[in-house]
Amino acid sequence: VIDQQYRVIMTNHKLLGIARKINSGTPSQYCYEITHDLSKPCSGKSNPCPLQKVLETKLPVVITHTHFDNLYNKMFIEITATPILDENGEVLHIIETFKNFTRQNKIETALRDSEVRYRSLFEQSGDSIFILKAEGPQTGKILSANKAACHMYGYTEEEFLRLSITDLDTPEHAAKAPERIRR
Repeated sequence: VIDQQYRVIMTNHKLLGIARKINSGTPSQYCYEITHDLSKPCSGKSNPCPLQKVLETKLPVVITHTHFDNLYNKMFIEITATPILDENGEVLHIIETFKNFTRQNKIETALRDSEVRYRSLFEQSGDSIFILKAEGPQTGKILSANKAACHMYGYTEEEFLRLSITDLDTPEHAAKAPERIRR
C-alpha cells in the first residue's frame, strides 16, 4: 500500500522476492527505491509509473515492468495499481500488486523459437510436406504445403489450400485416404 507521495506504508513478505532494496528499519521508503533502486519516481515510455497515472485518472492501471532481483536476474513483472479513494473521491492510498511472469515469458519465448525452427524446417525441406485436416467432415483437406510440394505438383500454395489430399491421389487410393489419415 502506497500513499500519494509514493511512500510504502504497508507490504507483505512476497515483495521481498522482487524488491531490490527493502529495508524494514526505514520507516518510509519510496516505492521506486524498493523496486527500482532509483532516487526519483519512474518515468518515460520504457519505465512508466503506474502510481502517477492512478493519481491523474483515479482509475486502476495495469502495466508491465522489467525488474532485477537482488541477484540482478532480469524479471518481467505485471503491476496493477488500484486507488483507494476517500469520501470526496480523492486518492487516499494506492494498492499495488505484482505478478511475476518471468517463467511464462521464458516459455512463450521458447515456443516462438520452436515455431521459427519448425517453420524453417517445413519451408526449407527438399521433401514434399503437407499438413492435413485429421478429423471431421473435411478429413484430408490440405491446410498447408511447403515449397517442395508446390514445385513437385505444380500448384501454388493458394491452390493447394482449395484441395484435399484425395485430389492428388488415384481414385482407388483416394477412397481409403480418410481412414488412413484418421489412423
